[in-house]
Amino acid sequence: MEMNQTEFAAFLGANKNQYSRWERQEIQPSLEWAWIIAKKLNCRIEDLFEAPE
Repeated sequence: MEMNQTEFAAFLGANKNQYSRWERQEIQPSLEWAWIIAKKLNCRIEDLFEAPE
């Protein structure tokens, strides 16, 4: 998807600050947000996260 951070945050229904913190891995999306993101991106929740080492 060729969107800037503001556009992608709006696509997800999140605010830019919240999305920016997810992107910088300062915070993780809640389970509710993970469901929303996965649905919008047509993927599984598992595809959004890296497995812990």
